[in-house]
Amino acid sequence: MEHWEKYFTEIEMDILKATNNLYDKAYYIVRRVFLNTKDRGENPYLEHLLYVSDHVSGKNAKVVALLHDIVEDTIITEEDLLWMNFPQSIINSILLVTKKEEENYEEFIERLIQSNNKDALMVKKADMENNMDLSRIPIVTEEDKKRVEKKYKPNYQKVINQLNKRGR
Repeated sequence: MEHWEKYFTEIEMDILKATNNLYDKAYYIVRRVFLNTKDRGENPYLEHLLYVSDHVSGKNAKVVALLHDIVEDTIITEEDLLWMNFPQSIINSILLVTKKEEENYEEFIERLIQSNNKDALMVKKADMENNMDLSRIPIVTEEDKKRVEKKYKPNYQKVINQLNKRGR
């Protein structure tokens, strides 16, 4: 597929497609796709993806965690992930933690909660925990503090509540 050609040689794509270890495949992909991407604190973006993956349990959830920003923040699509032989269940979870352009943040969180998808909920919980950690940002602004207080904290609590309802 043409989107992968931006990041991988044809031989690499063939190897990735054939790889059955989904975590290794996801790690290799995000390592390459997010190679020169930095987070708000100017840290390698891969550190955020690894943080989220390290803070969820279960093989599928760890794969979803690594790939949770790939559709939202890159040119990679659902079809690309299917072409790369990721199972539909993992792709569905990735799409649940992908905010759609037409959604505001609260609508996005509500859609996620209504899904009751354990992997997606765990990934979003870990994602928000990392996003709320302002120690990652060298200079914390009032805007950063407001974003955490108004956007993340109330929605984080909603995700926690839904996980608790699931008995997690």
